Amino acid sequence: MKTKQEFLEIADRLGRELCRDALWDSQGRCTWLGWEMEAQAYKTWHVYRSMPACLYDGNAGIALFLIELYQFTGDLQVLRIIDGAINQIRSVLPKIAPAQKHALYTGYVGIIHTFLRAAEVLQRDDLREEALALVIALSKEAISRQHLDVVNGSAGAIPRLLSIARRNGSQAARDLAYQHGQNLLDSLVENERGYSWPTVTMPVQANLVGYSHGTAGLMVALLDLYRDSGEVRFHDAALQALRYENSYLDTEVGNWRDLRIMSSTQMTSDNFYLGWCHGAPGIGLSRLFARQVLPENPVVQSDLELCLQTSCKSLSSIWIPGQGNYSLCHGASGNAELLIAAGQYLSRPDLIAVAEHVGEQGIRCYSRQGLPWPCGNGGSGTTPNLMLGLAGIGHFYLRLYNSQKVPSVLLIVEDF
Repeated sequence: MKTKQEFLEIADRLGRELCRDALWDSQGRCTWLGWEMEAQAYKTWHVYRSMPACLYDGNAGIALFLIELYQFTGDLQVLRIIDGAINQIRSVLPKIAPAQKHALYTGYVGIIHTFLRAAEVLQRDDLREEALALVIALSKEAISRQHLDVVNGSAGAIPRLLSIARRNGSQAARDLAYQHGQNLLDSLVENERGYSWPTVTMPVQANLVGYSHGTAGLMVALLDLYRDSGEVRFHDAALQALRYENSYLDTEVGNWRDLRIMSSTQMTSDNFYLGWCHGAPGIGLSRLFARQVLPENPVVQSDLELCLQTSCKSLSSIWIPGQGNYSLCHGASGNAELLIAAGQYLSRPDLIAVAEHVGEQGIRCYSRQGLPWPCGNGGSGTTPNLMLGLAGIGHFYLRLYNSQKVPSVLLIVEDF
């Protein structure tokens, strides 16, 4: 490994590949095609389709990576693609389903996030004004009681809306964040384990734990509301969510049970998963944030250390081509994000060194061998998007290059 400069070179190479593959129309709009995996009733299909507008697997996520890349390279071709992607996003905004509009990763909130990041990096006041206008428009849309989690609902929207309120003085964003907070309180399920939420329609053994669809992500949202307001109702609900989640912790395994029923044989068995979406790497990010809000809580600290140990261990098999993938959602890049963030905020260079080693191994095993980067879409093939594909892998390398200037996309909370 030469220097950190090679991390930037890999990100730039991925960015150029995305620029090359963009498809243009005659009206200054561009999009991408990519392989995706669709699942229903224990069956999966591989489909090749154009990208939607959203942050998770659409144009907003690809644009966000290119925005971050542009601040280091100043590449005018990248800037042109950013403009084309934003134009495409504008054109398809009306097609987003009303129930999805409040989502961070799959709705308007993630698009607003991308527009505001573009406004900051590119010094585009027009994009800032457009984003804040979208917040006002969003505030007039009904909030869904069925969309509660980080990916699709209230838990993802709350921290980003609070950040918009703090940074831009948007009362509409703050009011909307608290409406989402009330939605979480109104929708919780209480039992002897604590508080949980019915976040998915798929078969489950119990309400999910974990970051993307489970109690870890909802706890972060509640703690951010508590940090903003000091209201005990949010604090207490967050602690009850923590209690519920830890009732499914297996300290010998070093992980939390995956309560999804992914096949007819998983109705009652103990299953574990290691990703940002489900398992210790994502739960660790929630505990890293909780540590800032609840610095004296011993459970939070103990959980965080366990997550760091498990995440470091989980990254060993990814160094062999054909083992796992490099996606943000449930691959090596996402698992290493906990180490980057914790290394930065806990002043732990040992953790950053492990994350850098993951990056080095990716370069050695894939880039230098001329092999395609393994994406997180079930072996469908290469996809350009953020959470499952090349844009996310590029974002990971930008985080390795300069995490101070490139914010996390897996913990989209103020100060991260």
